[in-house]
Amino acid sequence: MLSVVRLMLQQIDQRRAASAAIEAKIMAVAKADPAMRRLATIPGIGGLTAHAIVTAIGDGKQFASSRDVAAWCGLTPRGASSGLKRRHGGISRQGDIRLRKLLALGARTIIRSARSRAARGHGGGAGTGRQDRPHCLGGAHRRHDLPAAGGRRPTPASLAPGSRRQARCGRLRG
Repeated sequence: MLSVVRLMLQQIDQRRAASAAIEAKIMAVAKADPAMRRLATIPGIGGLTAHAIVTAIGDGKQFASSRDVAAWCGLTPRGASSGLKRRHGGISRQGDIRLRKLLALGARTIIRSARSRAARGHGGGAGTGRQDRPHCLGGAHRRHDLPAAGGRRPTPASLAPGSRRQARCGRLRG
């Protein structure tokens, strides 16, 4: 039994070393490529994420704007409209799931570092809300204290106890 556990630990160490070697190769490629170096200057985007973006998207000439890139990655809210009424759901989750996960991880890291800076008293309180997710991934359009896309903030009368909005939405989240 002990020999089996030792064999398994050796395999784990070998896989860890192989993973570190692959990561080092990816980082070397990311440092050598000018597009990946430019992407890595964005907060929350490191060498691995920059490599994944360039690998998945290429030079990006097929997209007219950054909004098209976000839609391709699946980071835009799914919309449905009927006449003049627009409804925005959660993110569409189309596109490359690994790239979307890397971008979400980078955004969470930025929010976490901003929170820790704010807790230490070093600047603004970006991301000081309850959610640990960026608004583009956490359903900010469903929060009652934020305006919907293209909409207006709710007025105090519409949020008053007994109003239709208050009854429809339940309690307010803050």
